[in-house]
Amino acid sequence: MVLGSALAKTPDVRGQFDTMAIGQLDKCITKRIEPVDETLRAGEAGKQERANVVKAAEDYLQEALDAQKQSAASFEAMWNTKEEDDKTLQAARHAVKDLAAQTKSCDKVLYKAEAEFEVFEDYARKTFEELKERMTPPEPVEPEQSHTAEDVEDVKIDTEVVLPEAVAVA
Repeated sequence: MVLGSALAKTPDVRGQFDTMAIGQLDKCITKRIEPVDETLRAGEAGKQERANVVKAAEDYLQEALDAQKQSAASFEAMWNTKEEDDKTLQAARHAVKDLAAQTKSCDKVLYKAEAEFEVFEDYARKTFEELKERMTPPEPVEPEQSHTAEDVEDVKIDTEVVLPEAVAVA
């Protein structure tokens, strides 16, 4: 009650008893504040340590974010490269399918050409070779005797070519 009435009065109206009561309150509060102040001062070192740890963690976080950004950029570039490679692969697969179809078509044409060639070889070429043999005169066989220049003049060589009737009529 004394403190309540002393604190309610202005400092110039207070008496000696009121001033003494407020002084004792001040001493009592100071005694209670000192241990808390020392705890706070002791905590300043811990606070500074925590601030340093927080600063180091923020620096590490910034480095990790920078590394993550670089990795993300690298990933995006690789992803784009993969997408381009997938498109190229699809085009190559399509080209292989087209090539397979062309190869199959060419195989059919080759088979047909080979068959026609065999027919030609068996029939037309064979006839041509037979005609060629008939048209080519046989090579003259020379006798084993040695001939003089006079003997050579007396020998007549029959160079007349006989054509088959079908060719002669044409």
